[in-house]
Amino acid sequence: MIFDEVPTTVRAGAMVFSGGAGDDGFFIEKWKGWGPVATKRSITKRSNAAGSFPTQGYPDDRTLIFSGRCHANGAERMGWFENQFSGLFMDGLGGRVLVEHGGYVTWAYGFRADQPDFESEIPGSTSTYQLGLWFPDPRKFGLITPDQIFSGPHGVNIITQNDGNYEARPVMTVSGNMPGGYLVNGPNALGYGVTHAVVPGHPHVIDMNDGSLTIDGVRIYGATPINADTWGVPPAGQAVQILHPASGTGNLSIAVPPTYI
Repeated sequence: MIFDEVPTTVRAGAMVFSGGAGDDGFFIEKWKGWGPVATKRSITKRSNAAGSFPTQGYPDDRTLIFSGRCHANGAERMGWFENQFSGLFMDGLGGRVLVEHGGYVTWAYGFRADQPDFESEIPGSTSTYQLGLWFPDPRKFGLITPDQIFSGPHGVNIITQNDGNYEARPVMTVSGNMPGGYLVNGPNALGYGVTHAVVPGHPHVIDMNDGSLTIDGVRIYGATPINADTWGVPPAGQAVQILHPASGTGNLSIAVPPTYI
């Protein structure tokens, strides 16, 4: 296996794995899997012709494997590190894994991939470890900064930008006073229409990953009888959205996380 250049830092749950060397904590010496992923597709062979029928491919899931050494000053400290390592994501729910590497800070949602390894090398001083993390969604997301939030009043074209290399799904926040609901027009004649009133101080949050609408953290059902299209912002590209109130006035704010594959 060819390993990639080690990252600056990997943060998983409450744990920190550092690139390079040190005398207290976990340090990464080898890692693989944060770069390109395989493509998956359903293949149907041509029975009376060469090859197969063309089908669209999609990024496959991601597995990150890294290993190195854990250093500690004494057996008690080493035991604490081992317990921390053994309990990582053992609730089965997984968690956010944040990676600083190559000048970028990205994160993805990962789970334990297999049996981890933690072995004493020098008792009370040095242990070796290996950890695998599985990411069913292979996308990596950059941190949202003010540069990735695009806002404007109703009736105005809002041009969003994706600085990543893969389609980004925006999260839209609709605020104001719109008793009759509203329609958000997106690219390619797509639209997201809501009949539920927008009340001052209780904005609507629309997640283009799954088309969900939430108000004050509660998911709302049955409020999109017009249409509930979803869309993305193309890699290194732009998309235009515009808010149309049925009545009243409103504001549209769109957060676009840089998205990578």
